[in-house]
Amino acid sequence: EADLAGLPEDLRASQARAAEARNLKGKWVINNTRSAVDPVLSYGENRALREKVWRAFVNRGDNGGRTDNKALASEMLKLRHQRAALLGYPTHAHWAIEQAMAATPERAVALMEAVWRPAAAQVKADVAEMQALAGDGFKLAPWDYRFYAEKLRKAKYDLDLKEVKPYMQLDRMREAMFWSAGQLYGFTFRLLKNVEVQHPDVTVYDVKDAQGKHVGLWYFDPFAREGKRSG
Repeated sequence: EADLAGLPEDLRASQARAAEARNLKGKWVINNTRSAVDPVLSYGENRALREKVWRAFVNRGDNGGRTDNKALASEMLKLRHQRAALLGYPTHAHWAIEQAMAATPERAVALMEAVWRPAAAQVKADVAEMQALAGDGFKLAPWDYRFYAEKLRKAKYDLDLKEVKPYMQLDRMREAMFWSAGQLYGFTFRLLKNVEVQHPDVTVYDVKDAQGKHVGLWYFDPFAREGKRSG
């Protein structure tokens, strides 16, 4: 348990539940998903644990053997290229992005480049400040980035995201999302109780426009579980 120093209590509890689900009662499991990994990298004081978790996450699907995805990824790229050619597009990117806001890969890249340069410059400045916080005898590694980013946030802005978290309850976030959709598009949402769902966590809402016309059903399924990532 000492390895979990710095981790919030609710996170430890979820790790214990993940362990119990694997018949490992009395232990803790860190699932190899972003929602489970990021808090460990942000708050875990055990640097060796942070490194182990970081390496497991960034190397997923790239470790050889039956779970290695490189050959599968290569096949997917070839099939995507073939589909794009059959449909008359120069690349998969042109086909995939045509209906999106950017409309073309060129515009998407231009937007990313416009954001990337100032963002990279800011990260470089932040890392220099993080290194100063860590001290001269300590060399920051990738698994230290989030941990020292939290320390820097606290030092510069006296902001601890763990203190903000209680004000960001899921129900409030969902209602804020509904409010925004109403302000922007005139949508209203009504909870439905008689719709069959694939899991008890799922809730369904009837969506209507400003004229009261049915737009569709919205399925809210935010929690990660076995076989499903969060979101």
